[in-house]
Amino acid sequence: PKSLSGKEIYYLTRNMIAILLFLEGKQVGWEKIEDEIEKIFKIKPEKIKEKVFDEKIFARRYKEIYNKTSNLILKNASKQKQAY
Repeated sequence: PKSLSGKEIYYLTRNMIAILLFLEGKQVGWEKIEDEIEKIFKIKPEKIKEKVFDEKIFARRYKEIYNKTSNLILKNASKQKQAY
């Protein structure tokens, strides 16, 4: 993520977490999303916006959550397909 600003990284992270929470059937709201970001990445969202974090550790964790979210999307898509 070296080419992205901290605000761009935060925006992408926030959206991914919102999708993940929705797919897991959890409540989605600004406060819940920020709490989940802090829980998953073990850093405050403000630090992401300021780009003050270990990029390798963040990227590894981001990839794990991205893959989890993608798998949930595919799983839900296949359920939708079977319903028709």
